[in-house]
Amino acid sequence: MYSKIEDLSIELWLEIFTYLKIRHQFNTFFNLNKRLNQILLSYQSHITLKNNDEDTQYILKYVSPYLIHRENVTGLRLENTNKVDLSNNAKLLYFPRVATLFLHRLHITKDFLNLFQQNSTYLRYLNISSIVSGDKIMMHQLLEIILSLSNLQTLRLGLRMSMSPIQLRISSKSPIKNLKLIGLNENFFIDRLIILLQYLPYLQSLHIITNQINFISTKNTDNISCTNSISSFTLNIHEFIVSFVQFTNFILRIIPYVQELKIICRSPVQNFDYLNHREWIMFIQSLPNLKKIILDISRNNDIDEQIWNKKCQMLIKLMIKNHIILQIVK
Repeated sequence: MYSKIEDLSIELWLEIFTYLKIRHQFNTFFNLNKRLNQILLSYQSHITLKNNDEDTQYILKYVSPYLIHRENVTGLRLENTNKVDLSNNAKLLYFPRVATLFLHRLHITKDFLNLFQQNSTYLRYLNISSIVSGDKIMMHQLLEIILSLSNLQTLRLGLRMSMSPIQLRISSKSPIKNLKLIGLNENFFIDRLIILLQYLPYLQSLHIITNQINFISTKNTDNISCTNSISSFTLNIHEFIVSFVQFTNFILRIIPYVQELKIICRSPVQNFDYLNHREWIMFIQSLPNLKKIILDISRNNDIDEQIWNKKCQMLIKLMIKNHIILQIVK
């Protein structure tokens, strides 16, 4: 019994298409027969548009206008949006069921904000890896839209955008459970983080990559109490300039129910402040839910290695006594 390649199951065709760009899929298989046309136009689930390159132009001209089930597109990646005419291509870029959205080298404009709103109703995962241009007002408007999304679960965002000093004009609470704020060369402000967390009562995991912690207050947040339920917190910092006591006070105020705590310092520490046995006793006694700590820190060459190792061992014994898992990454 003979079979033709056109008779392969839909599952096999979709597997084949995962190895080909959309342009190559259509150039190779479109118009071979009606069944293949149906598969190509009905089962596109992920689309990438970047730099207005050849693939992007092909998708906008030959693919998007003819998609049968636009709701099947659940993943979208946009790069260098300033090179695509978002206004005139708004209908071609409408995918009502996008659940995963990646934005890279983003240019925030009014047209982009309109496009984002029309495609974000069912968004569950959003990754904004870098912003090239956009004034403070536009970035603030985008942040308000993001925090108003009713289905968003995971957000990866630039630290600068999340630290907007402008008062948010939204009354709803965001369902976001996982938040990662990235700013290798930027400081994060405690008071602005407190304000942001007011809109994130369901947050479970918080990961901050920053240059420094800034305790200078630009707004009075003394009367604001944090009601989040963050259980996992990671701080990746360039260098510890703040004292361990300042840092622990920040944790106790912002993340009092933390269960897993990870501290990464990208530069060698200059003293034993973050290995102070007495301070750690008071700290862990104030965190009843704490179960695991990871310290990814290294000593400066001026610090005596034997004393450093001894203090690490003391901390390990302390955590064992309090039924807390401690990993010290050297």
